[in-house]
Amino acid sequence: MGYDLWTGHAQHPEVPFDFRDGSIIVKNPDDSIIAKLVEVATALDARVQGDDGEFYPSTTASEPIERRRRWPFRR
Repeated sequence: MGYDLWTGHAQHPEVPFDFRDGSIIVKNPDDSIIAKLVEVATALDARVQGDDGEFYPSTTASEPIERRRRWPFRR
């Protein structure tokens, strides 16, 4: 349990990503937050699921996954 702050959002200086029970929880995500969640999920070989059970697409298999990328988060 814990959280990190995504500092790369264009409109919000800090977006909390809350880690609970093996999941990352974000309140009221906009399209750019969902895109960041898909990027993180792809690197972790995970999926992004919405409140209504829908799954968001990940990057295509032809795109390389940057597993050692430094994420713009801070604790």
